[in-house]
Amino acid sequence: MFQQLNIFNRSLSWPSISNCASGPSGNSLMHEYALRTASLRPAHEYVPWVTIDGEHEASAEEDGGLLAAVCRAYKGRRPKECQGEEEDEWEELEISISVV
Repeated sequence: MFQQLNIFNRSLSWPSISNCASGPSGNSLMHEYALRTASLRPAHEYVPWVTIDGEHEASAEEDGGLLAAVCRAYKGRRPKECQGEEEDEWEELEISISVV
């Protein structure tokens, strides 16, 4: 099970983050991410290697490209962050993003 850390949560302290990362939970998460990285097809060739819906998305690795790639893949009510992206390029997808 993947966990997500809200890094903008001001109540988090560095010691709590460090303890998590160096403890059993952090070790388990790192192992799970390593397994996911090893299972990428095609295999990743460099870092960062961004996939969206299981497909490598090289344009997302360029400066400013991640937001544009996510906006193109997302179908639904357009958030303000996606203003300016071509709506006709969007497809209805459930997006899963992996950055290695």
